[in-house]
Amino acid sequence: MSVAWPAYLLGDDPTKRIMAASYSQILSIKHSLDCWFILNSDWYKELFPSTILSKTHNQKSKFLTTANGFRFATSVGGSATGGGGIS
Repeated sequence: MSVAWPAYLLGDDPTKRIMAASYSQILSIKHSLDCWFILNSDWYKELFPSTILSKTHNQKSKFLTTANGFRFATSVGGSATGGGGIS
């Protein structure tokens, strides 16, 4: 749910703003990277050609699309305010 669902949402609408939280920062980052790898796969790019990852805003905990959508990873005790959240 923390990997495939955000990937689908960004594929369906690259302007979506997604915040994904976990109990552990390490797990939160792992899920973020797993999602990032899906978005960078050839099959995903073929299925969702309008969803393109930004080359300039690309971090482990937050990556953006060229349409200004994003997936932001946080955890208990981490930052959850000011990030936008799901649109």
